[in-house]
Amino acid sequence: MKQNLRIYKSLFYSLGLAIGLLVGLFIAVESALQPSLAAAQTLTPANLALNRPIPLTVWASPASFLIQTTSIATKAYLPIIFRNPQPSFWDDFSNEKSGWPVGTDSACTSDYEGGRYQLDVKSSKECFRFAPPDEAERVFGTFEVSVYHSENQTPDALFGLYFNGDGGDKQYVFRIRPNVSTSTCSSGGQWELRRRWVESGGNKRDDLIRRTCEATLKRGYGSQSINTIRAKHTNTGQIILFINNKQVFVFDEGSDSPPELKGKGTGVYVSAPGDKSIIIKFDDFKVYTLANSP
Repeated sequence: MKQNLRIYKSLFYSLGLAIGLLVGLFIAVESALQPSLAAAQTLTPANLALNRPIPLTVWASPASFLIQTTSIATKAYLPIIFRNPQPSFWDDFSNEKSGWPVGTDSACTSDYEGGRYQLDVKSSKECFRFAPPDEAERVFGTFEVSVYHSENQTPDALFGLYFNGDGGDKQYVFRIRPNVSTSTCSSGGQWELRRRWVESGGNKRDDLIRRTCEATLKRGYGSQSINTIRAKHTNTGQIILFINNKQVFVFDEGSDSPPELKGKGTGVYVSAPGDKSIIIKFDDFKVYTLANSP
């Protein structure tokens, strides 16, 4: 009897061991067939348009020859973070007490008008209006404004912004002429960069650095023909110009003999032709620090 019990115990032990081995083998095979963790995909414009959540990881079935029962994901990927520079000074001219000059002088009349800053410039005159100095003054950085020709049509109006100003005789002027004759620019308009400075002997200079056509300049009159211009002055002596978010020119001040201008003044600029007064309107004047420039 005792011998029979020992035989039964031996059979049960062997059966349990066999069942355990089968269960272990089943778990190992099932683990091998599970999908592995793939590298995260970056968010596409389609994801953005559909407001879908940002995928941190994406599961994908591996090729059969890559299956390993001991494979473990060891990397994590995060979504791309897009840089969004913020200006240190920004005026959309909705506040009529934001500090821009209001009044009339021998060249022009300036005022806030319907959420814009307006310059009514007399024929053959140039008009400069400075941004509120405490907030906007900067040697190096980026200077930007949106502008359009509002009234009194003429192909010879020039307007834009100035930067690195120091008094009335020293500044860079970045100006556009969007309605220039089509015989000069067959499409778009014309722009130019000028350096105004004073020689050691007192001689005043007005140097044309660059003048050329640009197809992205919007021709026409009124707010539907607004253009955005931007000038970046780096601490390595470069001036980089943009029109409607397109880079159009890079100038190295070290390649020219006149001194690099390092005044802090900035603001808006208009030049009227000799035969007509003009009205120009500005919007969204921005200044960025060099470290946080677009």
